[in-house]
Amino acid sequence: MRDDMRLVDEFMNVYYSAGRIGIGGQGMVLRTRDSDIALKLLLDSAGAPLADPQARASALARLQRLRVLPLPPGLPLAGPVAALRDQAGYVMRLLDGMRSFEDVFASPLAALADDVVPAWLGLVHAKNPRAAAQLADYAVTGSSRARLLQLARCAAVLARLHAAGVVYGDLSPSNVFTAGATADSPVWLIDADNLHFDGDPTAANGFFTPGYGAPELVRGDAPPSLTTDCHAFAVLAFKLLCLVHPFIGRQVTEGGWDAACDPYQQAARGELPWIHDADDSNRADDGLAPSLTCSVPLQRLFQECFGPGRIAPWRRPAMAHWPAALAASADCSIDCTGCGMSWFALEFAACPYCQQPRPRLLRLESRQWPDTHSAAWTLLLPLDALQSPVALPARLFQPFSPAGFDEPVLSLQAEEGGYRLRRTGAAGPQLRIARANAHGGRFEALDNFHLDVSALAGEVAILAVGAPARLVRLNFMEAM
Repeated sequence: MRDDMRLVDEFMNVYYSAGRIGIGGQGMVLRTRDSDIALKLLLDSAGAPLADPQARASALARLQRLRVLPLPPGLPLAGPVAALRDQAGYVMRLLDGMRSFEDVFASPLAALADDVVPAWLGLVHAKNPRAAAQLADYAVTGSSRARLLQLARCAAVLARLHAAGVVYGDLSPSNVFTAGATADSPVWLIDADNLHFDGDPTAANGFFTPGYGAPELVRGDAPPSLTTDCHAFAVLAFKLLCLVHPFIGRQVTEGGWDAACDPYQQAARGELPWIHDADDSNRADDGLAPSLTCSVPLQRLFQECFGPGRIAPWRRPAMAHWPAALAASADCSIDCTGCGMSWFALEFAACPYCQQPRPRLLRLESRQWPDTHSAAWTLLLPLDALQSPVALPARLFQPFSPAGFDEPVLSLQAEEGGYRLRRTGAAGPQLRIARANAHGGRFEALDNFHLDVSALAGEVAILAVGAPARLVRLNFMEAM
């Protein structure tokens, strides 16, 4: 397909294609010469532009129905804004410079050259040069912490759609877009022409991206639904975090099956256990262990989705569970300055990849007032990272919400003699701060506040006023 196709929309606007962004279960997304506009061309089963008049009419009717769906306001979703005239497809707006997860986090195709192997990957490279290249790329593309936060943002979009009873339909890495491989990059979903109400018989179709279709979709037993979305997201998240497909293990890659059966199709239809099942016949030797990239609650979500949920779709965790579990995993991770990999600083005394000891940290624990016995949220910050302003997000100061968990409430930065705390905007709860060694521990207004290092040797707490209120305690965790 040419890179300079001339396409016209229903309002007679003209666009010129400028290369392919990605391809999904039923269409291709193209860039245009306008950096903030993309085009979706619908394809037939052979991968050619959809030409059948009846199929094109059906696609146009589906696009028109999308305009009346009750989508939550402010949702980062690039939906159709105009239908194309002479092709089955539509125009969508896209943030300038964004790329798909497939592009940003693609695994390298070649092994590392011997003279560029990082010291921490020496043993891995000696045994498996391809795996060493994967890990090196993983480190420079944000490691697990950036991936966890970007996945949390993706899950939040899907959770908000599901709360409105709307199914996304064909989730894959090619239709999740980000501004880059960093922890603070925004995330958008594109390719929204399959949105429909859960259970809507007029919207039923069997489209899915290979590798991400739920077993019942692959078998043709059920249409796309909220539970098939949950499966597709879990596969996307597991592959991105652990570098391996949850169902492509030894039974698929090493043989030993009936020659009449395609093992990849068996896995796709849900006929094989997942790679970390109690039945370890399909275990995988590749990829990262979930204990290195996922908190225990997040591991439980994967287990429930790929274990019981493989056979019983209703057992799959709802999308509402995923954003908080992913964000909580990220907030207990730190980036190693030695190798660039992320790791859980509450579970390891040193980086499990390069053995660099844990640095000195600032630990922020949020507890619900007045029951402050157990932490509702924990955020770890290496002190070296505070040389630049660090945003403290809303999830630390109020109950988790997919619609605003990532909004900055405070900024924190090191300065002479201590740290500067500043409100970043008018949104969010009222904040007050108390120090055990000042003013008798009474709470003071917190808008632009200098916090002495000496105060953190005692007890410092920030009260987020609200219903419910949150008490955030700050203290140092010493280096190992």
